[in-house]
Amino acid sequence: MSLSTNRSARGVAIVTMVASVSYPAVVYSGLDRVPPLALVGLALALIGARVLTLRPEESRLWRGPLAAAAVGLVALALVDGRLAALAYPVLLSLGLAVLFGRSLVFPPSVVERFARLADPGFPPEGVSYCRTVTVVWTLFLSLNGAIAAGLAVWGTPAWWTLWTGLVAYLLMGALFAGEYAVRQVVLRRRWSP
Repeated sequence: MSLSTNRSARGVAIVTMVASVSYPAVVYSGLDRVPPLALVGLALALIGARVLTLRPEESRLWRGPLAAAAVGLVALALVDGRLAALAYPVLLSLGLAVLFGRSLVFPPSVVERFARLADPGFPPEGVSYCRTVTVVWTLFLSLNGAIAAGLAVWGTPAWWTLWTGLVAYLLMGALFAGEYAVRQVVLRRRWSP
């Protein structure tokens, strides 16, 4: 891949990420102004852009959950377009929960895969730690998807937007930061010779 193609793919990935994070606000502001199926189309376009910008080493992991989310959106759109517009973050979260959970049954865990990509000399003692972190992420993603689904069905658009557009991201950031701190401060001592 050429440098300019690589930069283009990275630019598309960044735009896709920003658009995905902005999706709840777009839905909140547009749900009563544009047809819900237009918002579903936007969600499908975001999924498509994510698939197209996956690096080869990521592709095998992420295509399944992304494809399942797309199929789920289309199926739900046939029944209830408004609910389908709210389902994008739900389906992504639940798809990722399945991915993380499946990796516990068929190792290596997702977190171990990331750890080995970041550090080819990843110590064998870290495997059980990575499994624990994968369990935590599986539970978090499942709970996040369930809360987002509950708010989509029984909550107000404002509450759904607050959860999917802010609170869930703050909790993810706290989980990332907390795990990183634990790994750097406590577990490095165990893995050091």
